[in-house]
Amino acid sequence: MRIGYLLLFILLVYGKLPNKWAYNYPTNRYYQLDKGTCWAFGIIGMLEHSYRENGIKKGFLKEDEFVRLNVQSFGILMVDACKKYPSVCNTPGDDVIFGSTEGGEINWFYSFPFLYDKILPSAVCPYTATVDTQFECNGMDEALKTNPIKFNITEMLTTYNEEQTKELLLKVKIPIGFGALIHDAKYYLPCTEEYKNFCDESVYNVIECPENMKYLAEKCAYIVMPMYSTDGEFNYHNEIEPEGGHAMVTIGYNDEYVTHEGCKGGFILKNSWNDTVYGPSIANTARGVRGSHSVKYFMNQLTAEEERKVCPNAQDPMNWYVCDDACVTNEELHKTIVNELYQAYKLQCVNPEEHFCETGYDYYLTELKADSKSPMNHYYIATFTKYDSTGKKVDTITLPSLPTSIIGMIFTPVEEQLIKLHDSEEFCGHYMFPYCILNKHLPFWGGYVGSHFEIEWDDRSYLINKDKYPEFDYKFIEESTFHQNLNLVDQKAGVPFLNERI
Repeated sequence: MRIGYLLLFILLVYGKLPNKWAYNYPTNRYYQLDKGTCWAFGIIGMLEHSYRENGIKKGFLKEDEFVRLNVQSFGILMVDACKKYPSVCNTPGDDVIFGSTEGGEINWFYSFPFLYDKILPSAVCPYTATVDTQFECNGMDEALKTNPIKFNITEMLTTYNEEQTKELLLKVKIPIGFGALIHDAKYYLPCTEEYKNFCDESVYNVIECPENMKYLAEKCAYIVMPMYSTDGEFNYHNEIEPEGGHAMVTIGYNDEYVTHEGCKGGFILKNSWNDTVYGPSIANTARGVRGSHSVKYFMNQLTAEEERKVCPNAQDPMNWYVCDDACVTNEELHKTIVNELYQAYKLQCVNPEEHFCETGYDYYLTELKADSKSPMNHYYIATFTKYDSTGKKVDTITLPSLPTSIIGMIFTPVEEQLIKLHDSEEFCGHYMFPYCILNKHLPFWGGYVGSHFEIEWDDRSYLINKDKYPEFDYKFIEESTFHQNLNLVDQKAGVPFLNERI
C-alpha cells in the first residue's frame, strides 16, 4: 500500500495521471435479472475481485482462477442486518429497510462487521430471478456453520468526482464500487407524415413539440428511453430527468475513449445487466436494447471488428450486416458473415404494433446511414427488404430517422443467430460511463460515490489451504471455482484481418 501512495504522490507532484488504467483480472459477468439488487452485485463484485487479487498475490489462486460468491444469500443477510440496525439502511428510495432486496447501497456493508465471515460461495444456492423467491436459499444455514471464507474491512475510502476516483483506482490498483443516479432520455418525434406511426394518441404520449422542433410540426410523440445506447455506452439526449440509482463496479478508466455521442473519456464499469431487448412496446419501456463490451474494447485495445469476435452485440443495429439482394440467397456468404465477421444478417419483426413490419417474414438490412439533418443528427435511417417464407421478395421498408435503441425494438436477429452470436460470459458485461454525464449530474443532483474497502483476507478462505483447517467445509468453494481463458481475445489487425506476415 505504501508503494501505491508513493506512486500517486509522484504522479500528482511531477505529472498528470495516466490517461488510462484497467484491472487485469475482471471476473466473469453476472446478472441481476428482474430484481433491484444491483447494490448487492456491486458489493459482491468488489469482494470477488479483492479475493482474487489477494489469492493471486499470495499464490493461493492461479491467474486464470476466480471464485464466484453468493449474491442470493448475501441479499438475505443484508435484509436481516438492516432490520436489526435500521439507522444504517435508512437511505431514501431504498427498500432493504422495509424487508426487500430491492434497492440498497454499497457503503452499508462497511457498517456490518458481523457479516465478514458469512459470505458464501455461489454453489450453496442459486440466484433467483424474481422478488417472489428473493429469500430462498436452501442450505444456507448449514453452509454458514462450516463456511471458511473470512475477512476484515479495515478502512473504507470514498470518492465524489472524476479526479478523486481515478486517483483512488491508481492507488489501490483494484476495482472499486460505483454508485450514481441514472436518468431518463427524452425523445421527441415530430408528427409529420414520416413519423405518423408514432403519433397514435391511443398508444403514444403526443404533446406540443419543443421550440427547436416547431418548424417541423406542432405536435410530437414524446418517448422516454433509458440513458444508455445499444452499444454499452451511457448517454444523454435532450433534457434529462433522474429516474433512480444504479450500482456497478469500476474496472478502470480511459480518458481517450470517445462515445458515439462525442463524449471523450469515461469510467469502464462491470454491470449486472443482460445483453438483450426489453420491450415489447416502445411506448411503455424503460429499458430498451442493452449491449455491452469487453474491457479491452473500452481501453481502445480492440477494434470494433475484433470486438465482435468476443462481444458481437447481435441485438445492436450498428452490428447488423448490410445485405443486398445477392447476399440474401448466398449461403456461403451467410456462413462467412456469422462465423468470421460475427454479424447477424437475417432479422425478424418483434414489434408489429408500430405497423412498420409483420411477423412471419424475414427481413434484411440493406442500408443504415446517419441522418445529417438537425435536430435528428444522432439518429439513423434504416432500409430493409422483406421476404416471405418461399424466399420471394415482397417489399422494401425504410424507417424514419430513429435512434438505434428504437430501431432495435422493431427488428432483431432471428433466434438462431442470436444464440450463435452470444456475448462472451468471460469478457463482456462492461459499460462506459462518460465523464461528461457524471459532470452533468453532479452540479444538479450529486448522487455519485466511488467506494473502496481495504480488505484483509484470512488464509483459511482459500481452497488450497483446506488441509490446515479441517473444521471447515471447502466443497462449495471448490464447486464455485472457475477458470477463464485469458488468451481468448487475440488481437488481430481489424478488417481485413491480418493473420500472419510472410
